[in-house]
This record gives sequence, C-alpha cells and structure tokens, in this order.
Amino acid sequence: LQFQLRNATDWRSQAKDNGEDATDNGFEVRRMKFGFEGNAYTPDLTYQFQWATNRADTGRTVVTDRYGNPSIGTTGGTAGAPILEDAWGKYQVTHDWAAQAGQFKDPLFRESLVSSMRQLAAERSLLNSILEGGDNYVQGVDLIYGHDRVHGQMAFTDGFGGNNASYLDPEGDPSDPGFVSNGNKSFDFGVAAR
Repeated sequence: LQFQLRNATDWRSQAKDNGEDATDNGFEVRRMKFGFEGNAYTPDLTYQFQWATNRADTGRTVVTDRYGNPSIGTTGGTAGAPILEDAWGKYQVTHDWAAQAGQFKDPLFRESLVSSMRQLAAERSLLNSILEGGDNYVQGVDLIYGHDRVHGQMAFTDGFGGNNASYLDPEGDPSDPGFVSNGNKSFDFGVAAR
C-alpha cells in the first residue's frame, strides 16, 4: 500500500479584479496505490500487479449549504477510480538475463523507472514530465541484462500512451497517422533501450 496525503497553499498577489490577494488552501490525496508482488512456482518467476487511484479532477460546482454558505461540490467523474499500472511477469533465464512481459514502465529514462515510493523528491522533474508525457506505461516484452554494475534493457512495446488500451487500433480514424482511406488499421509499436 502507498498513501501520500499533502496540504497545498497558494497565495496570489492582486489576483482578483479588484486587486485583492487570494489564498487557496486544501488537502489532497496525491497518491494512493495498492497491489501485490511475489514469485510463483520458482524464485526465477516473479510478478507484480499494482493499481493507482485516478488523480483526474471531478466535475466541480459551487453548492450552497442550508445556511447559504457556498462550498465546492463534485458532480461525478472518475477521480479515485482504480487504474492498472503494473501487470507483468518476469522470468530469470540465467544469472544475468531475464525476460519480462506485460504492462510496465517504458524503460527509457531512469527518473521515470524509480518507483514513487523510492524517489527522493516529492514529484518527478518537469523535464521528465515533458519527455515522458506523464505516466509512461506500455504493454510489451522486455529483455533485461544485469551483471554487477552494468544494467541494460531493450523492449518492444505497443508504443507511447498504450497503457490499459486494447492492442487494436481504432478503425477508420482520419486523425490517425497510419490511417488508410480503405479503413485499414495502422500498426503502432515502440522500441526502447537503455
């Protein structure tokens, strides 16, 4: 289990039309994750399943209580719904080589591969968010090499932004770069190495 609660306070000088300062304060559940991991049949076959709660904003509206005091209320949405992050199995073929298949983080940048439970800062860097595009979960296979201080990975995946998605591409979408006028599906894939 992972639970990260935080308080945020924003103060803005002359933020309103009348030149008054504005202060916003509140608590938020930044991260809440749950899952399990272990090995099956042999210590060489390991697995991990992990879910996180959706951090998307719900529809918000101003509601008034019975005394006429305004407050922020929600109108629904997907905030708090569980989202699958990791779902993979890994087999240690030899002492140095392993093969992994399933849904995992794209093995491209070191910062994104560090678990949110083990990172030193409260959040990942802005540069990482720009380069990775947020959570960079992909589905595919990964060949892993590790010996002493040398570590390498090479993955063949379903490409950027493929987490929790079907392997089928939408048919006949003109905005799809692989769109063919006869309605054929495009073939999206990704290759990553580090």
